[in-house]
Amino acid sequence: MVNTGIKNTEEIVQEMGKIVSHYKSVMIDYISVVDPETLESVPKVRSGDVALLAVRFGKTRLIDNVILMMLFTAFFIHYTFNMNPLANWLHIVYDL
Repeated sequence: MVNTGIKNTEEIVQEMGKIVSHYKSVMIDYISVVDPETLESVPKVRSGDVALLAVRFGKTRLIDNVILMMLFTAFFIHYTFNMNPLANWLHIVYDL
């Protein structure tokens, strides 16, 4: 989404939530996009902002984050998806 020009944080967060919700028994604690220095939510995504995610799978809590860049290398995305299938939420952010 970010690479296609969508910068509205609310829209991106909603789509991230939809992807994570596809997994059964997932409870979302929070999903947000924040400024990397202040950690305050941002209304529009800029390069360098951070996407944050915390979800529960049963008793296990997964916390993840990614620095949003307007361009991402294909190698990094390929590596991330193959090494961590739960990182599929990145798919919607980068519109892969």
